[in-house]
Amino acid sequence: MAVSERYKLFCEHYDRWLADCLVEFNQRYGESRKYTEFPEVYPDDYDPGQLVEFAENGDAYPHGYGGTNWIPKAVTPWEQSEHYVK
Repeated sequence: MAVSERYKLFCEHYDRWLADCLVEFNQRYGESRKYTEFPEVYPDDYDPGQLVEFAENGDAYPHGYGGTNWIPKAVTPWEQSEHYVK
């Protein structure tokens, strides 16, 4: 498998993990966040307060108008997810 194919496969799995993290985070904390990363194209109704970033260890960094918070072990870590690939 060529490097570009391996990278594409990794990115597909990682993106699925991020999508699962967003669902898990919203369910666990009663949130309705829309974004896991800064979007490539900003929609007209983009709200930076809807962004939450995830670290591979499962920590969450929800953004808000007062800054960015940190919630340790908020979601399933990357290496423990069903999408994990090296």
